[in-house]
Amino acid sequence: MADATTAARTRAFLAGTPAQVAGARSIRYRLLPQIDELRDTAADRLRAQHLSARTAEGFVLAIEGAANVSAERSASWWIDHRGVRPELLIADHSAGTDGDRCIVCCGARVRAAQRRAAR
Repeated sequence: MADATTAARTRAFLAGTPAQVAGARSIRYRLLPQIDELRDTAADRLRAQHLSARTAEGFVLAIEGAANVSAERSASWWIDHRGVRPELLIADHSAGTDGDRCIVCCGARVRAAQRRAAR
């Protein structure tokens, strides 16, 4: 059942050129099960254990980061983040997928600004 769910989520709408969408789908297909596993582990630990407030907050951020990454629909975002470990994707994007802590996202913003300035 998990494979069918992953396949359906991988086929979910992605914005981009046909080539970008094809590449992003393969990246998402590989990463989504790992992201789901990390989210489920964080949720289980949050429910099952007596935790300090700081530790609980960390698990909540992990769950939010996993949700943000899983919901990302930009094909170019997935391509830009290929090769980034799922743990880092989740940690860097707990506040959204344009996170200031993500070096890939910050670099993309700098490159976009440079392109605008060059016009």
